[in-house]
Amino acid sequence: MPDLLQALKNVVQSFVKDENKTPLHIGEAMGCWIFLALAGETQVQTEAGINSTTDPELRKALQEAVNMFKSEKERIVAFMRSEGIPSPPLSESKPISDPNSVPLGVKLTDNELANSLKKKISMAITNCSEAASQSLRSDVPSD
Repeated sequence: MPDLLQALKNVVQSFVKDENKTPLHIGEAMGCWIFLALAGETQVQTEAGINSTTDPELRKALQEAVNMFKSEKERIVAFMRSEGIPSPPLSESKPISDPNSVPLGVKLTDNELANSLKKKISMAITNCSEAASQSLRSDVPSD
């Protein structure tokens, strides 16, 4: 699974090294805000996916994605706080539950869960690429 925020991290680090950095422009702030919202919601939805599948390989992949999005979320929140950007409202993490207790009419199939995760990671990569291309500061997270 690619490190989605490595590019964002590189951009942010370049800003941190620049002592005479300018304030973030509205596009940079919006890019951070949108990415945080996307990462936060994807994390919660992926946790729900873990609660819906019994496939050990898929559960492992979903857990890796949850860990990645948690890490990225923490990193972008720290950056946004340091820049004075308020965070969007985020959903709370899902508690662990028994996948066998999820009703069939509600439960997503393993293929639906895997495809959903793939789509969300693609969206995150696209969001980071757009934010990086519109950013003037090199320290704005875009990976």
